[in-house]
Amino acid sequence: RVVQVGDIFYEYVRPACVDQFFYSNPMRVTYINRYWHSLCANPKLPVASEACLFTGNKPTKKALRYSKYVFDQERVTYATAQARCEEDGLKQSWFHFIEGIENHKKGFHWTDVECKVNVKVNPNGLVSLVY
Repeated sequence: RVVQVGDIFYEYVRPACVDQFFYSNPMRVTYINRYWHSLCANPKLPVASEACLFTGNKPTKKALRYSKYVFDQERVTYATAQARCEEDGLKQSWFHFIEGIENHKKGFHWTDVECKVNVKVNPNGLVSLVY
């Protein structure tokens, strides 16, 4: 949820660790550069920004932010990210990096790559997620 007070936008950020570990149709989110961190995310939750490519571009091309985003690092659902890209005549896709974003404003961005969430259990019974 976003609230505007004067010229400033405030965003409600959900507390960490309140989501289910397993969910339907996980999608990959990544930082501004695809070689940095990436992980699986629930496409129904607003956890990442859009990253749009020109139709026909290969994954090694530069992505762009939606031209009418409300504020830096705005988080949206996967469906909203797709719709925003289409509105700009672009497509949501796997990208090499996003042009025009300062390094300190990187945040996560949606890709069109499906992923799989698994668990790994070691002999001592400790559990970890594996993407």
